[in-house]
Amino acid sequence: MADANAPGSGPLQGTIKIVPYSGEYRVSMLETFRSNVPESFSPEEEAGFLKHVDGGEGAYMLWVQDGRVLACGGYAFEGSCGVLCWGIVHREQQGRGLGRALLALRIKLIYGHPEAESIRLETAPETESFFARYGFAVTLREPDGYGPGKTRVVMTARLDDAFRRHQAQLMREAGLDRPLIDPLSLTL
Repeated sequence: MADANAPGSGPLQGTIKIVPYSGEYRVSMLETFRSNVPESFSPEEEAGFLKHVDGGEGAYMLWVQDGRVLACGGYAFEGSCGVLCWGIVHREQQGRGLGRALLALRIKLIYGHPEAESIRLETAPETESFFARYGFAVTLREPDGYGPGKTRVVMTARLDDAFRRHQAQLMREAGLDRPLIDPLSLTL
């Protein structure tokens, strides 16, 4: 029988602050990235991850509790397409709804841009079904796209009325169906 107090089991409790990336959380953010190596990322991808967050390409947010980054992710725009960037949940925190909430928040923020017509993301086959549940469809599958033996999956969703209705349920499930405030915080 699983220990209800073990990492990754049971719902999170307390307040999680959602803050823009800053160097203050760099070490903890890297710990979150590295907790997913080699299952989701290869060690070689760390340099590209840091280049992205340090380069300030789009918005990148950290989900922080007690000074520790539990999850992080961002988005940027390429024309009318919102692009989800480097969404990561610390391995010990997976299965608690953080991935769903992280996805829901980024979709909600992309909706706030009047030019947004679609959303694109890149992922691995292991997480493809997660995104498919929320209305994303595979548009490209590239064997070895992330390196030898690591398939890259590109998924997209059109921001049409059907997708918006589908996402309303995701927002409610993630507790993001209320107005956003700045700075963001979620009380769990």
